[in-house]
Amino acid sequence: MKINYVISTYNGSFPYGKRDYVTEDKQSFVSPNEVLKSHLTKLSEIKHNLSQITIMKPHSDNVFKDYYNIDDIINKFPKDLKIEIKECQNFGYSVGQFLKAYEIYKNNFDYYCFIEDDYCANMDNFDLIFKRIYQEDFSNNIGLLCSVIEGSKDYKTKGGYPIHFEGMVFVSTKTLEKLYSDPQWGGNPRLMLDNINSSIDNGFNWEQQRNSYMGGYYQLTFSHLFTLSGVDHSHYLKRLNNRKELEFPYWSDDHRYPLGGYLKFYDSSTISRNNFTQEDISSSPIIPIQLSNDDLKTSHLNNQPLPKIIFLIGMHRCGTSLLSNCLVENGWDIGKTKNQDRNWQNPNGYFENDLFTDFHNKLLEYNGCSWNYLPKDNLEYTKSHVEEYRKLLSKEFHKGKILIKDPRLTFFQNFLKEVCDGLYQPYFIFCSRDKKECCNSLTLAQGIPYKISEVLYDKTHQYFNNECLPINHRDVIYNNTQVMNIISSFCQINLNLDTSGIVDLNLYRNRIFS
Repeated sequence: MKINYVISTYNGSFPYGKRDYVTEDKQSFVSPNEVLKSHLTKLSEIKHNLSQITIMKPHSDNVFKDYYNIDDIINKFPKDLKIEIKECQNFGYSVGQFLKAYEIYKNNFDYYCFIEDDYCANMDNFDLIFKRIYQEDFSNNIGLLCSVIEGSKDYKTKGGYPIHFEGMVFVSTKTLEKLYSDPQWGGNPRLMLDNINSSIDNGFNWEQQRNSYMGGYYQLTFSHLFTLSGVDHSHYLKRLNNRKELEFPYWSDDHRYPLGGYLKFYDSSTISRNNFTQEDISSSPIIPIQLSNDDLKTSHLNNQPLPKIIFLIGMHRCGTSLLSNCLVENGWDIGKTKNQDRNWQNPNGYFENDLFTDFHNKLLEYNGCSWNYLPKDNLEYTKSHVEEYRKLLSKEFHKGKILIKDPRLTFFQNFLKEVCDGLYQPYFIFCSRDKKECCNSLTLAQGIPYKISEVLYDKTHQYFNNECLPINHRDVIYNNTQVMNIISSFCQINLNLDTSGIVDLNLYRNRIFS
């Protein structure tokens, strides 16, 4: 098996790129001058079975004088590993360089690993891992294996972007032969990178994409050439290696951040998160060069934002399950031990975590209370409760968008703030509903006297404070998009998935008025 590891490079000015504004004073940022050297240094430090490293060198204005001064690093590689530098045009940017490399070497190799200079391999024998996954995913040895697959097959009807890759591409020569033999491309699909438009595919506004961001246009056209040639895409994130799930960290350049940008980690959910650990980095076969050495890793680990937790609190029967469902659809996680109950009250489920519900009941019992009996105003807890809750969070959640929904927690906001202190960023969303509607619903659902429901309602609303975001049940039903925008602003995170379709008016019982 022969693998050609192809690195696309560029040492010029970027009309839309990241290298124009990056300054040398970013201590945790690999400077543009060091990008290629950092990549090769990391590659020289890990085990692999590559047959060749190909460095594509497009013509440029050589903005950074030492960018290609790599002879010392090349000498660190084994003598039997062939390293070639191939001059080329920058047509099609990185993806054009990838296809040009294939045109140069054709079937001299069994597989090609295509990667940009500012990402690099990170894991011993990463190439064998990719080969194994590739052969498992594509039984006919035809396909595109990537770090992350984004976009949708339904883009023509649902909108959004066509299927496209993020990060690395691992592809067989057999696949590239299929692409190049497709009569649609006249024997040279690389030239088609610049010519995918509405006459070829009218399901996407290619002209708008080209005019807004040329680099993104080329990434999409590269992927779409394979799609139109009948080649499937897959990502490696769903796989395990040494019993750990493979991950992918994406570097998002933004000069407003003190480190010159920020990291987003993807796992099998393909929903990004901002928090990560050393174990997450170790589980990533491909990393941005901003994580390529121990000092950089430490800097980013120490400067990452705190994981966010939404605590969904308020009165019972106020639509907390519905709102929790909407947040889960937008990537918020309720943990491993998900409640599986479904009944006439909540046929879609309760969207809560059984272990946390049990713990919340234990807190109430410690205070001589129950969910519907609260004889005291100031509920107490111990340091042991705080530590136990923190351990439960660590056990149940791997991602940083944590959602804990339980009306019982309304009375323990001080406890939750102490749990989160220095470890998590808490957000309290207080759900409310018309009092008569709510009490009628709770009385019917739980078979308790209306007066008990009314007392519980009044007691619960005494705990609303200015740290809570109030959300009304009727707004979740009738103004769902507006509610999600309000929560987005409150939690400082995008909730961009439309969840109005989750609302089922048949479940809106006990309404007082329409």
